[in-house]
Amino acid sequence: MSNAPHAPARRGIVDLPIRVERLHAYEAWRPIVPVPFEEIVGAEAYTEYWKKLDGVVNLLGQCQVTANQLRQQIATVHGAGARVPGEGASDAEVAAN
Repeated sequence: MSNAPHAPARRGIVDLPIRVERLHAYEAWRPIVPVPFEEIVGAEAYTEYWKKLDGVVNLLGQCQVTANQLRQQIATVHGAGARVPGEGASDAEVAAN
């Protein structure tokens, strides 16, 4: 198991050995069978899909930057009630509200 900063062992996940065993059982349940998507749908359609997906991911990143800027502006005007990612509230808490 990893000792990386966000690794489960480092975060103190207490039932980690049980979870690891469950993963091993799942992996042994059925052999992995790769699906050749590109062969099935064709190289052109497959490439087009990934280009579109990359564009969406890029656009979502741009939207998040804008959302963070807007939150900061709202917090400045509205006061301490508006939570901004990285400033006292976790990103998950901000996203939930």
